[in-house]
Parts: sequence; C-alpha cells; structure tokens
Amino acid sequence: MLNFFGNKSGPSEAAKNRRAIFSRRWILTTHRSRFSQPGDFVRYEVAGFPFFLCLDRQGVLNGFHNICRHRAFPVVTKSEGTASVLSCKYHGEGLPFVCIFG
Repeated sequence: MLNFFGNKSGPSEAAKNRRAIFSRRWILTTHRSRFSQPGDFVRYEVAGFPFFLCLDRQGVLNGFHNICRHRAFPVVTKSEGTASVLSCKYHGEGLPFVCIFG
C-alpha cells in the first residue's frame, strides 16, 4: 500500500514510525501541580504506549510502563487517583510495585 507521498505504508511501517517518534523523545503530558500528595497517580496512553506517573514519598514524580513484567497485566486501571501501594492486581500483595507511599 502506498501513502499520500508514494512511500510504502502499512502496520509494520506505522509501528516503526510510532516507536521512532514516541519512544525516544520526552512527551509533555501534565503539570507537576496536578500531584499534591504521595501516592497520587495519573494513567496515560500515548501512541499505543500505556504508562502512568506517580508521586513518591520524597516528592519525586516517576513514570512507569503500565504493565506487569510477569503477566502483562495493567498495574493501574483507574485513570487517576491516590494509592498507598501500586501493585499488579493479578499478583495482589505478593508482588509489591516500586511505588510504596505509606
């Protein structure tokens, strides 16, 4: 299939372009003032990449892929909120996630 410019396009080309553009650059998503207390989180999906931001106990804003490395289950299912511990719902309390706020 040819695109408007006469170049080949398709699912594999689109995936390559998406990765080239969005996986190697900073993406402006929100302002720091949206996170007021430890445990605040916001979930995003940009160009097919699910991730979330969360504020830790030291006041540092962290970003993580929203996927459990073991079972590919989402860590955060709500669009935003506050949590004392973020963990994979599949693993429950047995596998604590890196954001522990209590």
